Amino acid sequence: ATNIVTDAYDEEENLTTLLDSSEQRLLNVIRTRKTSEFKPITEALREAHENLERMSKNKSAVTGLTTGFKDLDKATAGLHEGELIILAARPSVCKSALALNCLVNAAKSSDKATVMFSLEMGVDQLTNRILAATSGISIRKIQTAKFNKEEELRVSKAIRDLQEMKIFIDETPAIKIIEMRAKLQKLQAAYGDIGLVVVDYIGLISPDFRSKKDNRSLELGEISAALKALARDFKTPILVLSQLNRDVEKRSGKIPMLSDLRESGNIEQDADIVLFIHRNDYGESTDGEKVSPEAESISETKLIIAKHRNGALGTIDMLFYKHISKFFELDNQTNRVMTGDKNA
Repeated sequence: ATNIVTDAYDEEENLTTLLDSSEQRLLNVIRTRKTSEFKPITEALREAHENLERMSKNKSAVTGLTTGFKDLDKATAGLHEGELIILAARPSVCKSALALNCLVNAAKSSDKATVMFSLEMGVDQLTNRILAATSGISIRKIQTAKFNKEEELRVSKAIRDLQEMKIFIDETPAIKIIEMRAKLQKLQAAYGDIGLVVVDYIGLISPDFRSKKDNRSLELGEISAALKALARDFKTPILVLSQLNRDVEKRSGKIPMLSDLRESGNIEQDADIVLFIHRNDYGESTDGEKVSPEAESISETKLIIAKHRNGALGTIDMLFYKHISKFFELDNQTNRVMTGDKNA
């Protein structure tokens, strides 16, 4: 702290450099403070036994936080404390919509605070999407407030229901991990345990300090590792949105693979779960011309579990209703989960 004050009085010090160096010093203090101690196996086994007893009393197969999608919850047993979940797709394939659906469903099923760090969209846009998905009234009507009586009642009920939930949105652009940590600490002090944290999206997060080499891949690696540490420190699942590179569009069928994660293999390495959204209508129209993936109101969508550190891989068939920004799972019989495959 004395060094920061001393530098602040140096008139020749550049302001940006001063801020970066100050943040880095504080970050180093945070990192060195969190030194873990050895835990005896007896204590670890006692905690494991308590967890087993608690789960045995729970009739549901979901032991973590629910996403509101039964087949996804069944495949993952819910989202668990300390997990880093990556949700990736090409641009405009509704990553934000699915993340918002999960956020609201988690808030509805839990008393814990749920948090959205939106680096791309403002609070107004997000609120309209949440209202549309909750009420079933189209986003266009909500934007223009052109309702009939029945629609007005549905929107009013959605507002009342949402006001009962602990949903918090931060729209700071180019936010840093150290800023996220500070905001989560304040929220935790005010509201207790945090349920689900959503970050939209990893490519827009600023590094806590700039590398002299200006290597974005290395920066993203540090950011993904910091997000994983954030999930463990706050004992909460963190759902992070990410984009895929263009290689997926060159491939026949355009099915995403782990190697398509944009700019950094560290994202794949740090993630406990990697989910891909594959839209069947993303690409070309029948006459061969490029079309917007948002062209149709209802789209068949596949949610691919490409990595699952503690469970099965598989594919879940879904429908996306663009006009209300909401996903629905198809009948269970159409879903395919490969219970034999694991990615350790």
